[in-house]
Amino acid sequence: MPIGVIESLDHEARGITRLEGKTIFVEGALPGEIVEYASFRRKPSYELAHLVNVISGSVSRVRPHCEYFGVCGGCAMQHLEPSAQVAAKQRVLEDSLWHIGRARAQQILCSRRSSRSRRGGRSSSLRLFLLTTGGQSDSNKSSNEN
Repeated sequence: MPIGVIESLDHEARGITRLEGKTIFVEGALPGEIVEYASFRRKPSYELAHLVNVISGSVSRVRPHCEYFGVCGGCAMQHLEPSAQVAAKQRVLEDSLWHIGRARAQQILCSRRSSRSRRGGRSSSLRLFLLTTGGQSDSNKSSNEN
């Protein structure tokens, strides 16, 4: 099995590592972890992989509260500590703003609301306010992650 060091997360919360110039997206892996993975889709410039074993875990890894985590696909970041989830989502937003509109936020203000869902888990809503040179805009992100 190949082993990789996870550098960051992509916009779908997959861990990113590299092997011989190829990008590997590892489902369930977190930044800073050393993991064993198994590829299930190979393309010339990237691979998609399943996490096989965490050799050295992230300090941000937590136990998911939902018994279906990793099975249903609805909560891709439940295994990541809540403040690290916010940071990851902020990075994805900033990257998207730059790649789509060549805009950089001068400041990001974050408001988070949590509530109990019908199944006993937590449901979160994250609202980010971006202050850019062109004025103010906002982006809403609702999810079932904590």
